[in-house]
Amino acid sequence: MTRVDHNLVRRPGDLLRLGRYKWPGTPHRTADLRLLLVDGHGLWLDVPPGRDLGDSPGWDWAAHHRAVLLVPSAGDWVAYWSSYGTVYVDIGLLIPPCSGDDISFIDLDLDVYVDQEGTVMTLDEAEFKANVDRLAYPAWVIDHAHRVHEQVLSDLSAPAEPFASAGNSILRRTARPGTT
Repeated sequence: MTRVDHNLVRRPGDLLRLGRYKWPGTPHRTADLRLLLVDGHGLWLDVPPGRDLGDSPGWDWAAHHRAVLLVPSAGDWVAYWSSYGTVYVDIGLLIPPCSGDDISFIDLDLDVYVDQEGTVMTLDEAEFKANVDRLAYPAWVIDHAHRVHEQVLSDLSAPAEPFASAGNSILRRTARPGTT
């Protein structure tokens, strides 16, 4: 399990660069996001409407709705709680920051999505399976991705924190007037 170094954080309001990569470290997307707060769950970042974060079916909200992103203090995933009422979890590997990043994450193409009705589903399984061969994921990465995926599904189903209430609570507490 990866641990995030909270020492990189100065104070809420700081701009942090999240670098997202594909295996084995090919640049994919970057986002400069404002730190909202740091707590026992990890780093909470503000995701304003219109941010290009993904292209899976669960990302329809991103053009018009705000979200908070959690980089967990322990765990190899990042999660987004949207004001649209959905949760999106990217399974991957948090890695030491790459050039210019404050936080670096390898997206392993296995995602979990919770829709507005609370239905939990796995997305991009076919992409994950295709990339196991195409990108030559080592056996340890495949096993790790499956273990993290199962843990996230379990935590969402229980529900366990931060999925039980922390994410939505942070989203509400940090809303700014005029944002949805």
